Amino acid sequence: MFMFVIMTKLIKILGRSIGILLEWTLVLLILFIFFIRAPFFQTYLAKQATEYLSKDLKVDVSIDRIALVFPFHLDVDGLLLNDLESDTLIHVGTLHAKISDVNLNDKTFTFSDIELDKGVVHLKRNKQGV
Repeated sequence: MFMFVIMTKLIKILGRSIGILLEWTLVLLILFIFFIRAPFFQTYLAKQATEYLSKDLKVDVSIDRIALVFPFHLDVDGLLLNDLESDTLIHVGTLHAKISDVNLNDKTFTFSDIELDKGVVHLKRNKQGV
């Protein structure tokens, strides 16, 4: 009888612990989804990415705002890309793109239906024509 009471209490404690763990997992998942969908968080991630690209490519890259509407649409406001001589290569007021494929193994994204609003693109060719 004594062992039965101890086992019953142990099962109740274990059940409550698992319930609390599942509740917190659900709460954290909802918060993660909220933050990923929030434009301020997406813009923060874009700023981090532009800082990395600017340092890695040694060119100026900036983005004012980004909005990723899951799972397939990307809106970028204020995209600016300068070349090594600080000349503007791309300046776009708003870029709308549809994400057609995501390959996490290769870390690549394929875009389709790209629209530029108030965009300027300067193409340069070197002496070899490239």
